[in-house]
Amino acid sequence: MAIKTALRLDYRLSHRGRLAAEMGANLCGCVRSEGAHVEEDRGMNQNPDVDRLMRTLEHPQKEAIEYLRTAILNVDPQITEQVKWNAPSFCYGGVDRVTFQLKSKDVQLIFHRGAKVKDDETPFAFNDDSGLMEWRTNDRAMVTFKDVADVTAHEEAFGSLVSRWMKT
Repeated sequence: MAIKTALRLDYRLSHRGRLAAEMGANLCGCVRSEGAHVEEDRGMNQNPDVDRLMRTLEHPQKEAIEYLRTAILNVDPQITEQVKWNAPSFCYGGVDRVTFQLKSKDVQLIFHRGAKVKDDETPFAFNDDSGLMEWRTNDRAMVTFKDVADVTAHEEAFGSLVSRWMKT
């Protein structure tokens, strides 16, 4: 429950910060109990190219996309992001692992093991205990959410899924 609350707070703060920056406002994200202000910053693993893409993105589920972006980046500080296929894409150890597919009115994320299908000597196996993945090939799957309510209903399972997927 604490993870959910922290994620929601982090999403709201980062979303407010981006909105304030777009309007040229100065935003102070939170106040420490001693009264000292902590100025909000972009997360260390956020990419300014993705920030620019998100500012101009026109998608019916933009709020859900922003929420998921924050969720993915919060899973592990080693996760980085870039723009790939004109959408946010997330890497672990320099390898593309999860990419938004923004052609649908829903929110779709492609879980993959790099730009090309891998020819492994041993068959690839991944246990999706969340039930969120729809397998497209032996090592690529799609996760689809209808809206931000669907995302928040599955956020714990999704966070666990992303954490395990990034490290496979």
